Amino acid sequence: MIKFGIGPNSQSPPDGSNIQQVWQEALIETQVAEEAGFDLAVYTEHHQAADGYLPNPLLQVAAAAAVTNRIQVGSAVMLLSLHNAIQVAEDAFQLDVMSKGRLFLGVGLGYAPSDFAMYGIPFKQRKSRFEEGLRILQQAIQHEEFSFAGTRYDVGPIRVTPRPVQQPLPVYVAAWSDVGVERAAQWGNGWITDTINTSATLLCWADTYRATCERERKQPEIILMREAFCGPTRSEAEAQYAPYILEAHRMLFSFGGYNPAVEPWMVDVPTAADLQLHHIKDDRFILGDPQDCIEQIEHFIHNLGATTFILRFRQASGPSHEEVVEAIRLFGREVIPYFREKYPA
Repeated sequence: MIKFGIGPNSQSPPDGSNIQQVWQEALIETQVAEEAGFDLAVYTEHHQAADGYLPNPLLQVAAAAAVTNRIQVGSAVMLLSLHNAIQVAEDAFQLDVMSKGRLFLGVGLGYAPSDFAMYGIPFKQRKSRFEEGLRILQQAIQHEEFSFAGTRYDVGPIRVTPRPVQQPLPVYVAAWSDVGVERAAQWGNGWITDTINTSATLLCWADTYRATCERERKQPEIILMREAFCGPTRSEAEAQYAPYILEAHRMLFSFGGYNPAVEPWMVDVPTAADLQLHHIKDDRFILGDPQDCIEQIEHFIHNLGATTFILRFRQASGPSHEEVVEAIRLFGREVIPYFREKYPA
């Protein structure tokens, strides 16, 4: 079965003045996604952002669980290295109970030194905290009582309660390096990709991930995060989405988010202002009319082996909430049924 999720926007640029409305719209979009046949909705974690970018995804997950009935709700991702792993386990277990077994727990390493400084955590500890945190989560999930002795944690015997409804509760790990996907295979139940890289680039990591899963005797699961928008026609979809996706990706370009070694078009794009949709949309976005979206998703299934798609219909600056709701509904009517029939559970 191929699953589909949304990653609602949780930013209110430039100063966060409309953040209450944005977060409420994210909940409405989650409800619409549930009605449209989507399988999950996930929220991310960021800190110290002037636009109010969500600092605690699990609080938003609790709110989403309260206004939905079927759809999975969760984090993609929570920055595990910033938090006490035992507290994360307790919060996750409680949320899984509150949502009646609908929690999707995605975790990541974190990359911003300022976030670690904010929490008083040396940046050099992030990898060891992340790896030990993953191991603690798995111990808490697999055992009612456990002990753990490591460099960053020395605890036990302890019990993490209440026990989650999902047995076992899956933990999905974000990564975009060989070492990262090896961690995802060793201590996670699936790999969450980034939104930036093409399937050609991701395939190298996917091969490493699958090989490590085979050694660990685990079933690989690739959760592909993509920028996406579905419109009645290709031109309408691109016209609605292009201004906002270009704003977001020009910022990524200026921050060094694109790698010239694997992006040959960069020789013709000297500055972020020169970046255009045609440079980056192919093999990267899911964008167009319903048939375009179907063909692009099939491409990622066959070339990468993706089994779950988390789609970002809305960037920080747009499209509007109303346009996003219509795009979600159209995707649910015209795209999801195709994959339900072709790839049944």
